Amino acid sequence: MITQNDFDCLCTLWTLLGQLKKQIHLQKESEKAQVVFQIKKYIDDHFSLALTLDMLAKAFHMHPIYLQRKFKNDTGMTPMEYQKKTRIAKAKTYLLSTDLTVCAVSELCGFCNTSYFIRVFKDSEGVTPLQFREQTNRLNLQYVT
Repeated sequence: MITQNDFDCLCTLWTLLGQLKKQIHLQKESEKAQVVFQIKKYIDDHFSLALTLDMLAKAFHMHPIYLQRKFKNDTGMTPMEYQKKTRIAKAKTYLLSTDLTVCAVSELCGFCNTSYFIRVFKDSEGVTPLQFREQTNRLNLQYVT
């Protein structure tokens, strides 16, 4: 026969188990988000390398399909799309802060050839790298004068 005290203990135990389950779930979600953060950092640090999904999967001890799905669910883009976006951002920085040629910027950002770089840049920014540099320099001159 179960007494009121036994029943109260079971209820308390049930509540504690529910809270523990919630905490474990939150911790797992936090760890998953941390993995995506680490993958993004890895791509940011190695943006100029010819990374592949398989290379990332091996580096993070994950199956390539799971890694891509997890990354896309958390960021809205695939790891390779993120790498391309990062490369374009770096290219814009180089174009604005140096006098490097488009070919040199292309190489520094890890693009396989300059024509491909120009096409990707134009698809992303709506202008070629040289047009981007010229337009930005023109705008900067207008603000200075």
